[in-house]
Amino acid sequence: MVRKSLYSLEREKDVEGLREYIKESNDVNVRSRAAEILGSIGGEESIKTLIDAIFSDSQPKKVKRAAANSLAWMDDTDAVWMLIERMKGLNGESKGGQWGDLLKIFIKSLESDNTYVKMDAALALGRIEDKRAVKPLIGVLDDPDKDVRKNAAISLGAIGEEEAIQPLSKLLEDNEPEVRREAVNSLGQIGGEEVKPLLIKAVEDKNEAVREQAILGLSDYLGEEVMKTIVGGLSDEEDTVREAAAFSLMDFLSKIPEKRSHEIRRKISNRLENYDSNLDLKKILVAAEDGKRLSIRRNAIWLLGQVGDKEIVDKLISFIREDDPQIQRIATLSLINIGEESVNQLIDALSSEDKNVRKMAVYALGEIGSRKAIDRVKELMEDDSEEVRVFASKAYSKLGGE
Repeated sequence: MVRKSLYSLEREKDVEGLREYIKESNDVNVRSRAAEILGSIGGEESIKTLIDAIFSDSQPKKVKRAAANSLAWMDDTDAVWMLIERMKGLNGESKGGQWGDLLKIFIKSLESDNTYVKMDAALALGRIEDKRAVKPLIGVLDDPDKDVRKNAAISLGAIGEEEAIQPLSKLLEDNEPEVRREAVNSLGQIGGEEVKPLLIKAVEDKNEAVREQAILGLSDYLGEEVMKTIVGGLSDEEDTVREAAAFSLMDFLSKIPEKRSHEIRRKISNRLENYDSNLDLKKILVAAEDGKRLSIRRNAIWLLGQVGDKEIVDKLISFIREDDPQIQRIATLSLINIGEESVNQLIDALSSEDKNVRKMAVYALGEIGSRKAIDRVKELMEDDSEEVRVFASKAYSKLGGE
């Protein structure tokens, strides 16, 4: 009989078919993938199959690891209890037990000879989020298995005790990038001034995922060095890091006290003066258009003016039509910052039916100083709107008109 493909079994949620693959396939990668699919399907039969794989003497290590990871990340609380029953021979009545008993069981399981049990125990302790687990978890940060170290780091971040900062900092030198990344993430979750220099250091990591996580974590901090580090990330060789830096910068700017906003933005502008943009602007545009926080929208529009080009000028002009005066002002300043490349579209905007667009466009043209706009600016000195006429007159003077 021809077996169904893993794709078909996943689509049909065929647990029995996946169980056969785990037990009988000659390909260890196929077995591992079947274990991952069972984890996403969930349910009692999937859990039993994964637990059987963990404790099997015949399963390859790769399959056991996949089964352990699938089990660890399940949302189904039955997975935790069924694993405990297998480890300790407890009966179904254990489900009425207290979290304190569960805590003790998982702490004890960190001493297991079964690596895959330790992996699950390390992660489960983070779900319980009891600070009594901190020391035992710190104790396995030097475990020979990378997934035990990684899961312990994840759980220490979830618990959030400062006691874990120094031990986690040692993992920043771990040989495995995924361990370093989770250490950085957990340090960011714990937070505090002691963590800031560790995140700044991690931005220099050779692995892009570690750098990305470190830059995202820095958005919770203020200070000159943080600003320099985040702005530096905009020039990273990897687009995921550049994107993280852009969003961190927007978040960073939203935390700056109003009285220092102009000063900090000027410093950032100076650093980006010769920025050769290789940043994908699409997601910044999404934040500028749809950001749930008004401060993030404003900062996204400002950032577009720092790293954007003529391709986003029309979008910036559209922001001038909005009701929020700050968004109007920031969009105009962004157009001015883009400079000569925005002139043609700004000249076109002088014909807008929206007087506010005409006003801001003529102001921007005056600030940019392009004489190619002088005739159209002069025409607006006869505009129906007095406000537009005033702005046009000032712009005309700046362009050298008499």
